[in-house]
Amino acid sequence: MMQKNNTLQNSTKIEKPFKPTKGMLKWLEKSFELGYLASISKIAERTGLNRDNWYQWLNKDEFVEWWDSQWHKELKRNRWKLDAIGLKKAEKSYRFWKDMMNRVGNTIPEPTSIGAQINTQFNIPEDVMERISS
Repeated sequence: MMQKNNTLQNSTKIEKPFKPTKGMLKWLEKSFELGYLASISKIAERTGLNRDNWYQWLNKDEFVEWWDSQWHKELKRNRWKLDAIGLKKAEKSYRFWKDMMNRVGNTIPEPTSIGAQINTQFNIPEDVMERISS
């Protein structure tokens, strides 16, 4: 006779990959079009969506991760435009060029800042100082 095994198996929760809604995609597209300085109200107005959606989406970790990844992709896609702007502006302003290159990580630190001395001041109470110096 066979013995019945009554062990319970723990179920594993299978996470579905995040899939943005049509509204999220529309919001993202309009954000790219209007640029990073566009206000939430302006994006909502241009997409025809309620601005409260943005704040509800931000409460979802998956949305935040997705949003951040999309912005990084967009910056990479447009890096050549930043380079072109930098080259044009660099004709008149080295500082502009340097700041832009630092922003995208295309510069090597200047030798003057490597191994620079750091001065630090400590405030040590007198009684402690007496113990140290005695």
